[in-house]
Amino acid sequence: MVLKTPRDARRWIRWANRQRRNADTTSRVILAVVRKSGNQCIGMVGVGLKPELDNEVEIGYLVADEYQNQGYITEAGRAMSDWAFAHMPLPYLVAIVRHDNPASSRVIEKLGFACAGEREIGGDTMNYYRLERPGAFQKAKDWFSGGAALEEMQAHSRLKLWESEAAAEFPAGAKLLDIGCGTGREAFALHAMGFRVTGADISERVIKAARGMAATQGIGVDFLVADGESLPFEDNTFDVIVIWAQTFGLFHGEEKQRDILARCGRVLKPGGLLSFSAHDREYQRVHFAQYLRGRRFYPFAETDLYYESFTLGELRGTAERAGFQVLAC
Repeated sequence: MVLKTPRDARRWIRWANRQRRNADTTSRVILAVVRKSGNQCIGMVGVGLKPELDNEVEIGYLVADEYQNQGYITEAGRAMSDWAFAHMPLPYLVAIVRHDNPASSRVIEKLGFACAGEREIGGDTMNYYRLERPGAFQKAKDWFSGGAALEEMQAHSRLKLWESEAAAEFPAGAKLLDIGCGTGREAFALHAMGFRVTGADISERVIKAARGMAATQGIGVDFLVADGESLPFEDNTFDVIVIWAQTFGLFHGEEKQRDILARCGRVLKPGGLLSFSAHDREYQRVHFAQYLRGRRFYPFAETDLYYESFTLGELRGTAERAGFQVLAC
């Protein structure tokens, strides 16, 4: 759909701008992708309601064949996503990609979208991607990818006493997923106890460090980049899942907390075990009241990243509402 003349490009852009001004009534924003050299309109990018997905807001794009695989649509898609989150009260954006379109999947993944399953659209089964509004996870990724946080994680190598006691209850040789694994403190220790461990973390930098240590020491732990909300595993994969080091508190709001627990339930085998930890709000009130704002615990001076804190009753209730039977709390 290359528009050869500047006049054609301007006409297309004016039409797209009218769509933008009328977004409240059309529920769609469509913008031209213009190649500065030659002032050519080489594609489009936009966001709009997707009726087939209960009006979730979808990102869409199109680029002429001769301009594919040159980074144009990735750049435009990133700008469109940034604009949508800045101007629309969205918790997330979605993208729908056909199974036979790996090029589009690569674009979406470069934009930071994570595959969250499949959806039926017009009688076809398609891949369903989500991009969360930049928030706690992005702040956590930025913070824990920093040098000081990385050094702090690498300085510890043993399980805490309560973690060792919890691990003693796991089935021998269990296949285990460690969500929020960092540089591998728990993962390596659990592997040494005989468990078959996969570690997942949102930070590419800490996963790279963990993989490096595993390779150097010949430790058979698999590490992958994943944010915990889009667990890229088949149903009934693991015997045990751990979310330790208070990582659970980075899932802000009970809806998101129940959602991650439900996702854990999906990839756990029947009768599987889930162990997760969080900051005790009563303990924080006694010992660290200056860092507590309601439920929010701010342990770091250099960032506004916070953990949600909980009472034991709140943790138990959240787990039960997500379908788990609580064995110990």
